[in-house]
Amino acid sequence: MLLSVIPFTGPGLYEAVNERSVPKIAGCLFFIAALVLVTVMVARHRRGGVIDVTPQAVRLENIQPLNAPYPQNAVMVHDLPRAQVYDASYVKHSGNIVIRIRNRELIEFCPSSDPRVTQWLAQELRRALGLPT
Repeated sequence: MLLSVIPFTGPGLYEAVNERSVPKIAGCLFFIAALVLVTVMVARHRRGGVIDVTPQAVRLENIQPLNAPYPQNAVMVHDLPRAQVYDASYVKHSGNIVIRIRNRELIEFCPSSDPRVTQWLAQELRRALGLPT
């Protein structure tokens, strides 16, 4: 098999990228960047909050406390010693769940826009922690 090399005789790279193709390239790059941004936002939004209660700890994952100075949409993980958690309750006037911890600031969050779901979650959290309902 014989391979032949044909020298490039066309315009140089600078001449090949003319004034009309620059906006097309910029538009494609913008579209790709926007697509990546939307994908990241949707993937982050899909991850739901996780409340894990074990005999040793209470772990809150991907829950954004309302009273904390963290960046918006930051992935949060709070490991709380279970012995120090002394209250978890639903606050009716705000529709939030408040978790009180000894020697720490309380954690307040709203897991759902439906107050019935939030109230049910607070009751289940109290039951899992062994607190009186």
